[in-house]
Amino acid sequence: MSKEVKAWKCEKCNKYYLVKSFADSCCEVIPEKVNKCETCGGEVEKNYLKCGSCRGKEQFERAKKVKYSDYDIGCLWDESKQKYFGSKEELEEQYEDDAQDLMGYEAVPEFPIWCYGCISNTFSIDIDFAIERAEENMYEDFEADRDGFDLKGLREFVKNFNEMQTAKSYDTDYKTVVLLNE
Repeated sequence: MSKEVKAWKCEKCNKYYLVKSFADSCCEVIPEKVNKCETCGGEVEKNYLKCGSCRGKEQFERAKKVKYSDYDIGCLWDESKQKYFGSKEELEEQYEDDAQDLMGYEAVPEFPIWCYGCISNTFSIDIDFAIERAEENMYEDFEADRDGFDLKGLREFVKNFNEMQTAKSYDTDYKTVVLLNE
């Protein structure tokens, strides 16, 4: 069964709309609204209430502050360089190299006084996810635990394997600020 539908067409680009006012305003040039930061009054990116600087300040204020000497993760995120560093010394070396590249060997770098901390992720295999994916590739009614597979042994093996892994990756922890001069 079918039903006739009335539609409206934009005369400039020929797009169709079910609502006349949408078709009328389709190619109308509307100046983009410039939003103001609710904190400082500066210009704000689209879909934000605060400018990047004020958002960054608030994020810093909310974060837990940790002295570098008490920080045990071993990886830092430097927001200004957009880079991870394995230690404070590695970060300082980068700043020294960058200063020398810009101003010569007598340059004195300006080191950051803080960085964001990190969350470490140890390599591991999610065996339940792997089993689920393998079962999806089998026939419709296949269930590994019903069809004679030693899932308990496999889970124990993978658990032991995961416990032996030492490889790590890091994600930025914006809730932790590491104070480098403390």
